Amino acid sequence: APLVSQVMEMARSHGLENFTFKTLAALLHATATADFEADEADAFGKRLENVEDIVGTMLDMGVMPTPNVGRDCVRAALNAEEPVMAFRFWKELLKEKVEWGDPGQAQTRGRIAEQVRDHLSLGWLDEERALAMLSELGISPFGLHTRRLQQAQRIDG
Repeated sequence: APLVSQVMEMARSHGLENFTFKTLAALLHATATADFEADEADAFGKRLENVEDIVGTMLDMGVMPTPNVGRDCVRAALNAEEPVMAFRFWKELLKEKVEWGDPGQAQTRGRIAEQVRDHLSLGWLDEERALAMLSELGISPFGLHTRRLQQAQRIDG
């Protein structure tokens, strides 16, 4: 992540702002899939910032990221424990571009849903938003909603 930031900053400071799609995709992939040392606590957040910057650059250039770039974005957001951002990347970059029944698409939706549920159970995400995301991901929110209703009824009853 720090190296990608430095490369982009140096290029921009020297007037090189029109990166090719291939260059941006390679930088994004390297950022999203890089291994970090365990003591780099801030590494995933920094990685996600770089991913957002690269995607923003692509969009500013009028270049729509490919599904592979979208998967890298989702992966980076999930690694940073940011399911809302992962959902946004999925919705903007994958949802309409990859066959719904594709195994990779289904796995991606499942991973996002898992983190959405985790963040909901920890109170980091409000229920209405979580249910809306799960529904759009094609994951039945009713099991979760029914469980919450049953818990409330036990408390009241």
